[in-house]
Formats: sequence, structure tokens, C-alpha cells
Amino acid sequence: MQIINLYPVKANEKPYHTIKIAVDKSKKQIQTITVVGKDGDNYIYDIINFTANPKIKDSDFKFDKASHPGVELVDLR
Repeated sequence: MQIINLYPVKANEKPYHTIKIAVDKSKKQIQTITVVGKDGDNYIYDIINFTANPKIKDSDFKFDKASHPGVELVDLR
């Protein structure tokens, strides 16, 4: 494992002081992410399953108005 420490640019404005990323060097995959909070709370994210380069359809990123009747769609492009 290789540990990468990330520190915020404006640390006094953030509720955390460090983000630690543990990377499996041989697989080149993230294993855990730990957010170390200033108030003593730590949040740990364990990556249980990782799929590299999954096949994703373009339709997965399009909003289907027919599936959501009564919703107002505002396109700000």
C-alpha cells in the first residue's frame, strides 16, 4: 500500500484537515479513503468492488421527461 495525503488549500475554511488515500501499488487501485475531521470525526470509505473502464451507455446520462411527469425541466445551456 501507498498512502497519499491531501491537504486543503484553505484549511481554515474546511471541516477536515487531511484526506488520506490508500492505493494498492501493484493493482494501481484505491483501497480506502479516510477523511480526517478537525472535530475528531473520521470518515472511512472502503472500496469493496472496483470495475475499471465499465461500459456505460450515453442514455444513462440523459434525462427522460416521459419517466418523470409533472417535473419542470430547465435547460441552462
